[in-house]
Formats: sequence, C-alpha cells, structure tokens
Amino acid sequence: MTKNVTLRMDDELLKGVKHMAVETGQSLSQWFAEVAAEKLRKHGQLSERQLRALDRLEKGLDLRPGRLKREELHERGADLR
Repeated sequence: MTKNVTLRMDDELLKGVKHMAVETGQSLSQWFAEVAAEKLRKHGQLSERQLRALDRLEKGLDLRPGRLKREELHERGADLR
C-alpha cells in the first residue's frame, strides 16, 4: 500500500530533483521512492515484498481506459499481497 507524504525543501533543491526525475523518465514520486529504496538497500532494511512493490512502482502500470475491468484489478491486488 502506498502512502502520500509531504516534503518541504527550498525552491532550488526542488527544481534540481524535478530535473533529475525528468532525466530518468520518472515521476517525482517514483524518483524519490527509488532514491529512498536505494538508501534502505544499502542498509539492508527492505524486505522482498517491499522490493517487489518498488519494482512495480518503477515499471508503472498501463492505466488506459478499458484495459482492465474493476474486478480484474481487485484480483490482481489480491495476488500482490
């Protein structure tokens, strides 16, 4: 399950991290999650489940309308637990 967080930083730092995210083809959320995950990996703090979740986040999901029905999404969610 993902959670929303609020980060505070000065304008120049925010501009820099947005630029880094764009360069890597990621959203700002994905970029921060990847950076945080890498820090935790270095300290051995991530479980296999968390690593799989981060992998899904990095790959993203195809959210085009009509691609999946609501029931299929719920089934997939149950499979991820």
